[in-house]
Amino acid sequence: MKKLISIIAVFMFIGFYSIAQNTSDVYQSGEANGAVVMQAGALNYNFSDQQGEGNNVFVGQMGEANQAFKTQRGTLNMGMSEQGGIGNLGTQDQHGNGNSALSIQFMNDNVSEQIQRGKLGQATVNQMGFENYAYQYQQGNSNNASIMQMREGNEAFQEQLHRENVANAFQSGVGNLSEQFQSGIMNVADVEQWGDENYASQTQGNDDGEGLGEGENDHPHSAEYNYANVLQNGSGNSSIQYQLGESNEAWSVQDGRSNSSWQEQNGFENYSMTIQEGTMNRSEVFQFNAGHNSFVNQAGNGNSAFVTQF
Repeated sequence: MKKLISIIAVFMFIGFYSIAQNTSDVYQSGEANGAVVMQAGALNYNFSDQQGEGNNVFVGQMGEANQAFKTQRGTLNMGMSEQGGIGNLGTQDQHGNGNSALSIQFMNDNVSEQIQRGKLGQATVNQMGFENYAYQYQQGNSNNASIMQMREGNEAFQEQLHRENVANAFQSGVGNLSEQFQSGIMNVADVEQWGDENYASQTQGNDDGEGLGEGENDHPHSAEYNYANVLQNGSGNSSIQYQLGESNEAWSVQDGRSNSSWQEQNGFENYSMTIQEGTMNRSEVFQFNAGHNSFVNQAGNGNSAFVTQF
């Protein structure tokens, strides 16, 4: 009987060991690169590939079947990720100098993709929920992007070209979508979504970055010093902001259901504020040239406002 118990115990140990096995692959080429990997749980996987000088990778994995992929080319880049839960996926691809990427994922089945080209970019993703998706792309110098997602099924996309742009997205709810595109210098875009199935789109500048090399920012750009802000609380709201020129400011505040706001600014020092409270309100504001001010406040249901300023 004792022999049988011993055999069963051995098989249980072998089975637990095979299930709990984590895997880490680290490849380094160059000088003074560093990698720190800590894995606790089952079936977690890390892949890190470093080429250059003074690059650093930090990976912490807890839970099951999480995956982290990191690629670094250049000098003094830093990639950090922490995963706790089941089935999370985080990728970081850094080409350039002095870039920093941070990905934090808790709960299950979240996906984070961070791509950096250039110098001194900062990208942060924080996911605490289920099946959220975050994408960040930076090309240029000193761009800053941040995404925080809570609850389930939210998606956020950020793309930054040229230099010193800032994009922030916060999502707490189910099925929200945020899209932010910046091409220029020192533009700021903020999105905050509370509720379910809200949509926010912010565009600052045009995609004129073709041929832009790593760290190069001497190409013409069409947006500088603009500010765009979207705050959504409710469900099914849609807000679109488009800015060209310099020092424009746009605010969209939506509290309710199925409201629609469009703000387009093409010029200098224009200001637009749209507030919608209720259901199925619609607002469209177009501003051209310089120095215009627009304020739209809709409270109730089914209202419509159209403003054009030349």
